[in-house]
Amino acid sequence: MTDNIIGTSQASIDGYESEALAIFARVNERMTDLVTRAFSLTYEGPDAETVFNPGLIKVAAESVANISEAMSGFATAVSAVTSNIARSLGAGDIIFVYNPPPLDLPAPPGVAADDYRIDVAGFDTFISSDLPDTEAAIGSMFRDNQAAFEAIPRATASTPGWSGEARDYAQNTVVPQQTENLEAMLRQVLGNISAFMSSAKEGTLAADTVGV
Repeated sequence: MTDNIIGTSQASIDGYESEALAIFARVNERMTDLVTRAFSLTYEGPDAETVFNPGLIKVAAESVANISEAMSGFATAVSAVTSNIARSLGAGDIIFVYNPPPLDLPAPPGVAADDYRIDVAGFDTFISSDLPDTEAAIGSMFRDNQAAFEAIPRATASTPGWSGEARDYAQNTVVPQQTENLEAMLRQVLGNISAFMSSAKEGTLAADTVGV
């Protein structure tokens, strides 16, 4: 009975790894694009160089780093569970490593003398549209990754692949939990960005009202 075949194929796992790493690269690209758009918003004034710009640099760097750390955690968990079945059949460890590219931040916004200038409409669009769009896009990428894992061929009498209890545990427990972790980190990161941008906008508008 082919259902009882326990087998693994390095090639089938490697094929998934290549696909997963390509998906993770797109996630990183989308996050980098998001923070680049945040830097393109107009926010200038006396506190730009001392408060807003350093704060934006910090939140941008942390955001991309946190997503990358979550993806590295996913890769580590998948490596462990795939290696278990490989070792049980006399093969070597299956290594799946995500090495995130360095974040290349754009130059921070400039300063316009002592006058405040803030693109309120741009901030509102960023918070209400850009952030949800990014969450939807990256969430879809994470689900694509889970689907790619589930598509690893099952071993048959004549076809190499991956089967057995270890595969079922990976597919039904490890990968769904790791995907949930990725999505939770995404929500947290985008929430932090939203809170920072909202605070900057509201603080400037409040200061402007006081000065009237």
